[in-house]
Amino acid sequence: INGSLEVYQKKTNDLLLTQPLQTNTGFANFTSNVGKLENKGVEVTLNADVIRGRKADDFNWNVNFVMGYNKQKVTQLYGGYQVLPSDVSIRVGQPVGVLFTQKYAGVNPATGRPMWYDTLGNLTYQTALRDRAVIGATRLPEFQGGLTNRFSYKGFSLEVFFNYEYGRIAQDGQVVFLSENLARINTLQYFYDNRWTTPGQITDVPRPNANGAETKGSAAQSGNRTWFKADFIRLKTLTLAYDMGASVLGANKLGITNARVYVQGTNLYTYSDTYGYDIEFVGTATGIIPQARIITAGVQVSF
Repeated sequence: INGSLEVYQKKTNDLLLTQPLQTNTGFANFTSNVGKLENKGVEVTLNADVIRGRKADDFNWNVNFVMGYNKQKVTQLYGGYQVLPSDVSIRVGQPVGVLFTQKYAGVNPATGRPMWYDTLGNLTYQTALRDRAVIGATRLPEFQGGLTNRFSYKGFSLEVFFNYEYGRIAQDGQVVFLSENLARINTLQYFYDNRWTTPGQITDVPRPNANGAETKGSAAQSGNRTWFKADFIRLKTLTLAYDMGASVLGANKLGITNARVYVQGTNLYTYSDTYGYDIEFVGTATGIIPQARIITAGVQVSF
């Protein structure tokens, strides 16, 4: 077993941020060095030969694990501001891009109307700017890394690589549209199957409303309702191969010294709570093309 542990703290001065301007200047804002940022964290790498054969053709099993933890926060803004005037997601003491909005409280079981928490923690049907609160980080996960398992035996080899992220929330424009439960577009299966239909029903999906908002109520997509945990574990690559060395090929007229036959799969499986097409490509845009699931087979020959 071997590995490494790295601890870091990086302080960034003159952070580039958007600073608002008086409208009589003819410009809304400009980019300037107006902030300070701190990143600190730990990076861990572990490598272990779980099973090591005495001979090259014996069974071998190697494991490699990588984990990175990062904690970010804005430490200072220009003019002594605690919040950047042009962007409420930039706040002293919080990571860049923090979600600052109203907290969704679910659905009233009696009526199917969506509810939110106000600034006092009470339930309300109408959101207000004063009810906004810090929900969580949106851009950088707290933890990310990968796990690789390598197996080999008598020329056969199998390599399995997982990558993961944990501790981030995200919003996907496609999910926002497809969770409306309106007549103008189709909806995702989950939101259709779990929509409120009967008094007393416990669900997190409001009743369908052709207007998108209840009378004397806020739009059903308000607050953090359409934001979701962006944690995932993905089977990124799996490669099965057979190497035919000189001992197998022997002397041949073509002068081939080694031949490798392999099959590789990419993006084979993803475990996540997201409703979108691809957890690694989330954002406010629609029409995002997800990463394809790819199966590749081939032969590599050495002379």
